[in-house]
Amino acid sequence: MNFENTLPKEVEKRWNQLREQFEPLEVSEKNKLVYLWKLDTKATISLLVILLSAIILAGIWWSAARWKEVPLTQINEIAVSEAVVKPQEISKPTEIYIHIYGEVVNPGVYALPLGARTFQAIEAAGGQNVERTLTLNLAQILNDGDQIFIGKESNLKTSTSAIRSSQTKEATSCINLNNANLSTLETLPGIGPVMGQKIIDWREANGGYKSIADLKKIKGIGDAKFSEIEQRVCI
Repeated sequence: MNFENTLPKEVEKRWNQLREQFEPLEVSEKNKLVYLWKLDTKATISLLVILLSAIILAGIWWSAARWKEVPLTQINEIAVSEAVVKPQEISKPTEIYIHIYGEVVNPGVYALPLGARTFQAIEAAGGQNVERTLTLNLAQILNDGDQIFIGKESNLKTSTSAIRSSQTKEATSCINLNNANLSTLETLPGIGPVMGQKIIDWREANGGYKSIADLKKIKGIGDAKFSEIEQRVCI
């Protein structure tokens, strides 16, 4: 049975065109039967499109194969480690500096271990050079910059800022013995009009007060009354 005789005319016509295009063409005797296929423009474009698509798909597949699956938790750890900058560790001080003066063998500034107490500061300064019972809390923990006075009226000033604050407070709230009037002196504990006038009279007779202790030279002001007002007055 002849296959071509059974085809419709239009199909048979198209078939003959395609067969003519794919007939081998002998190019040269020298190249020993090198064949080229005769293709029309539409067929050439179709082949190029197919070839280009194949190249693109191969490239996509190759790129995808390079990436390995990474767990989400690992991605988060990487992001956090890159975003967070580790702060430099701040070294904590291991010692403090205190100033001790007064009735000690070697007054001065000493470096003590962190958490040192008052009695250790006294020992560092060589101990007391006068036998005297101290009113300080010898077990008190010291801070950096503390100042300790050892004497009849021992005290501990806890910091430079505290000293300045205390001095400022005293300067603004104390009563100056060299310029206070009678009504101001009467605000002192235990000082009435008579004693206040004695304070003024002594000031005028002696050219002013050189120290607060001069108050003891006034008749009627003993140690007890002096201790009550000494923190309230200045010169």
